[in-house]
Amino acid sequence: MILFAGIGSSFSQGKISFIAIGDWGRQGSENQLLVAAQMSTWAMDNKANFVISLGDNFYENGVASTDDPLWKISFEDVYTSSYLQVPWYAALGNHDYHGNVQAQIDYSATSSRWVMPSRYFSFTKKLDDGSIVLFVIMDTSPICKSDDESKTQFSEDVTKIDSKIQYNWMDSVLSATPAKWKIVCGHHPVISGGYHGGQIEMQQEVEPIFVKNKVDAYLCGHDHDMQHLKRKGINYFVSGAGSEPRNCEGTKYTSFFAPKTPGFLGIDLSSGEFKATFTDYSGNVLYTTSITK
Repeated sequence: MILFAGIGSSFSQGKISFIAIGDWGRQGSENQLLVAAQMSTWAMDNKANFVISLGDNFYENGVASTDDPLWKISFEDVYTSSYLQVPWYAALGNHDYHGNVQAQIDYSATSSRWVMPSRYFSFTKKLDDGSIVLFVIMDTSPICKSDDESKTQFSEDVTKIDSKIQYNWMDSVLSATPAKWKIVCGHHPVISGGYHGGQIEMQQEVEPIFVKNKVDAYLCGHDHDMQHLKRKGINYFVSGAGSEPRNCEGTKYTSFFAPKTPGFLGIDLSSGEFKATFTDYSGNVLYTTSITK
């Protein structure tokens, strides 16, 4: 397995705009199509540079191969807008581990936009003033071994994967970078008021790495809702409402939550501001917040 794959910036500009969405791959369901349409509008209005997929890319059991019909039914035939023909940097979710994980990596070689060089990887973007933005894409399913699903439904035994290798890699990437902004993305939440809630391994093993390295934001899915939470100086954004939403509730860390509402997270990032906006399936702006430096 490739432990690190760096994807350099192909552009330099005043701001970066991107969409973060998880738990979307539902074979063109009504909600998925509605959200896709609003993603297109946001991408057009904000000149989106890329999309980050936060895992559970294909329900219920991932994909079987690079030729699996789900690539067309759940991805290519849904996100057809010209404004979404941008790189899709993809993380793996627990449902993706029901199928052939390597096929999602290999699809990068044949797709013009799907980017998954390895199970976890990083890439950077550069702003006009020279500021660097670091993105770290995690593989959280092997980390969250307390999840019963990993013991009964995964196509491989993740207990044999040594998560310390990923921890050490992530700590090294985050600590060595000169980046002004550090954004980490994965599937499982650290904290959440949703159906699944926070994962103990993410809290005990991963959050200390975030705090040590002053990560600005962690973006995730898994819970099928939209949330913004803050703890220990970290902004946590849950964006797992890409197709089939669930209920959620507030916690003592919650700044915003939207239960049973399909939608997505859009981010405009400049040298001095990280502006995050949750938009629903009808195009309504539900919440906007900014992190400034």
